[in-house]
Amino acid sequence: MCMFKSGIILKDRVFVPDYDHHTDMLEELGIEDNWTNAETKFIRVELIPPNNDMFSPIETWKFNVDQDILPDWYVKEVDRDRMVSAVKGWAKEHIFIDKSDFTIGEGTYYLKNCKRVACHSSTVKAYDSSTVEAYDSSTVKAYDSSTVKAYDSSTVKACHSSTVKAYDSSTVKAYDSSTVEAYDSSTVEAWGSSTVEAWGSSTVEAWGSSTVEAWGSAIAFIPKGSMVKRESIVLMENSTLKDCNTKTLYQSGDWKLVIIDD
Repeated sequence: MCMFKSGIILKDRVFVPDYDHHTDMLEELGIEDNWTNAETKFIRVELIPPNNDMFSPIETWKFNVDQDILPDWYVKEVDRDRMVSAVKGWAKEHIFIDKSDFTIGEGTYYLKNCKRVACHSSTVKAYDSSTVEAYDSSTVKAYDSSTVKAYDSSTVKACHSSTVKAYDSSTVKAYDSSTVEAYDSSTVEAWGSSTVEAWGSSTVEAWGSSTVEAWGSAIAFIPKGSMVKRESIVLMENSTLKDCNTKTLYQSGDWKLVIIDD
């Protein structure tokens, strides 16, 4: 299994892309994955951060060779240093700590305590008290007390005490004690003790001990098997609650209920 951060060592250079699949790397390099080439042309390697902490000093990461046969030009100490240098070069563009007011584009990024970061079509993991604005089809995983604003068709996974504001057709999964404000046609799954305010035509599924306030024409669901109580869902304006456990529909506002007999 390929680990973070993987690469391919060649005799004249080290290849470290955004992704971590060695097979895809060899395909991109145009090298056939066979015994002869493994003996002469390439080495699958990984530089693994301790405790999966990608913000730790790269010099402390564990060097691992992910193949049994090796070229005769391989020297462990030399090639480890080459891999460390290559990962450092990659990290300068993908791992950010305590940086503010910058924009990231396509690719995968790791942020720690970064403020006011705008991302476009990016994949981001945000930690500590990072602040991220996600656009286009970005994917963000927010941890600790991170704050995310998601637009367009962005996808956000919020954990711990993260805060998310979702717009347009964004998708949010909220865990632990996360707080979510959902607007437009956003979709939210709330778990743990998450708190959700849903506006517009947003849709919310409530699990665990989550709390939901539904406004506008938002729809809240208590899915079958969820332990959420109806009293945890507050309906305002023309919002709707569907309790799949009791097969009960609750409607706020001035909408009319029409019952059609079979």
